[in-house]
Amino acid sequence: MDQEARQELLRGLCSLLPFGVICWTPSGNGRLNSIDQTIFMVEYGINISATKREYFKGYEDGDILVKPYLRPMSSMTEDEKLDYIALGDIKRYTNPQYAYLISEQLDYLNAHHFDYRGLIPMGLALEAPEGMYENF
Repeated sequence: MDQEARQELLRGLCSLLPFGVICWTPSGNGRLNSIDQTIFMVEYGINISATKREYFKGYEDGDILVKPYLRPMSSMTEDEKLDYIALGDIKRYTNPQYAYLISEQLDYLNAHHFDYRGLIPMGLALEAPEGMYENF
């Protein structure tokens, strides 16, 4: 994995951290609970179960050791589309005083675990099975 891909994964995971994203790890699936960046490495703390917490380096020898489960944008339901659109009128984005609308829409996409960054096609995320975030 090159530096650009590492940075894209880190940006994506940082934006998803407050929204309870589920990640694949070599030890099993769990919720991302922390991200620690050191000079040489990024480590991700993940709750595998209620009693087990593990830390994983973001990558090792080119292999990604943490991948979030995300929903493709194409899986957005009609109700979700209406909710998303209701958060802001795109025509108002040309006025900087309405920039908060963009953050509200991004928060909506993050809260519903949508892959608006395109991490799935890049191999940096996995497609979430239907209902994954309803029962976890």
